[in-house]
Amino acid sequence: MDSAIYPTRIFHDYNKEFQKVRSFYEFSSAFDHIKARKESLPDIDHRGLLLDILQSYNKKLEAPACVQDNIEDLSRPGTTVVIGGQQAGLFTGPLYTSYKALEIINSARQLTEKMGSKVVPVFWVDSEDHDFLEANHIKILKEGREIEKIWIPGSYNKCPLGHIAMEKDYFSALEELKRVTPDTEFKDKYIRIIEESGQKAENLAEWFARIMMKLWGSEGLILFDPLAPGVEKIKAKFLELFYQGEGDFRQARDKAGEALKKEGYELQVQKDYQHTNLFVISHGRRYPVYEENGRY
Repeated sequence: MDSAIYPTRIFHDYNKEFQKVRSFYEFSSAFDHIKARKESLPDIDHRGLLLDILQSYNKKLEAPACVQDNIEDLSRPGTTVVIGGQQAGLFTGPLYTSYKALEIINSARQLTEKMGSKVVPVFWVDSEDHDFLEANHIKILKEGREIEKIWIPGSYNKCPLGHIAMEKDYFSALEELKRVTPDTEFKDKYIRIIEESGQKAENLAEWFARIMMKLWGSEGLILFDPLAPGVEKIKAKFLELFYQGEGDFRQARDKAGEALKKEGYELQVQKDYQHTNLFVISHGRRYPVYEENGRY
């Protein structure tokens, strides 16, 4: 097994020997399974509301016409999406954030050709993430192969990134980025994108989103922010349904984990059984919800 490509055994078997893990997954990444997945999806009853939210949010990010066209395509029931996402990190965070965006874009294009119906790319901006110390820095490989850490200050314990307002101090990190990166024909352009995006952004998550839109909007990438106005109306129905089956979900999760270990795979999710997989944002902070003796 090539550990550089397949860091875990289950990841390798899912991609290369799916029958070994068939009992754990309903669908594989094979085209026939993707097609079956699409055909199994019910239409959503809040499509109009979702379109309004996406149009408003992406317009705020100054999305190009091709993004708005893809959003418009979502008004047609046959249109589906390829979606992925990432924590809203400083200057887009780790390099693999862009790799994710590229994979989403390329997969949507390929599936549009194979499916014969439109598939659009969507990137989930994880603005609800509350790990500021994980999102507040990047590491740059300098000339001479030295690693330089660039970071922004703050002590935002449990505060969602989408609630952390922009500060003038954050632009000192941009000055540091200018200092440690070599001069190239591309540098000025991308420094300008980061700076202008930061000047227009209201919070850290929006800074991230504006940079992503400048980088990948021309490829039709739609951005989605779970804290965008109006999303709470969609969340309410989903959370109600999830809450009703939440106990069964936890049992199924733990049962699957034991089965994975029995087959020699690493446990994929390790959580206290009382953790409900739900969070609540209260007074600007995000907390996990636990269940104990029937109380939450």
